[in-house]
Amino acid sequence: MDNTRLGEDTQGGSAREAAAGDAPAGVRRPLAAVQQVPWRSERRDRIGNEEHYEWLRRIVMAILVLNLLDAIFTLFWVQTGYARERNALLEPFVIRHSGYFTFVKLSLVSLGIGLLWNRRHHASAVVAIFVAFVAYYAVVAFHFSGSGMVIHRFLSE
Repeated sequence: MDNTRLGEDTQGGSAREAAAGDAPAGVRRPLAAVQQVPWRSERRDRIGNEEHYEWLRRIVMAILVLNLLDAIFTLFWVQTGYARERNALLEPFVIRHSGYFTFVKLSLVSLGIGLLWNRRHHASAVVAIFVAFVAYYAVVAFHFSGSGMVIHRFLSE
């Protein structure tokens, strides 16, 4: 690690002295050394490389598939009377306009995931993608568990 302190050049002088070097008396020059400090020019919040983005892309695709499965299961449960839509924005459309419901649901999630994908270089976007994946995974797992109960009930009769 470089032992020079911020604001000092490698010759032991301050950044102000280095910048003023051969400037005429009374003329102030910008602090060029401070503008060149590496920690200011680096983007610390940028993460990942192409290999990382490949598996992240697969997670994004999985979210879109899980969203589609959620829409299909939701339509099935609501139209058969086993459940009702809990999303207040989409509830009016599930029964009356199932095509519109599916279009809006898929579009909104795709748009949100697309925005996160465009920000994939930032840690917060990657965390949000993982949160969305876990949430949709849990929702679809819940749908499958409900399917198991319905199938068991159907076969028991």
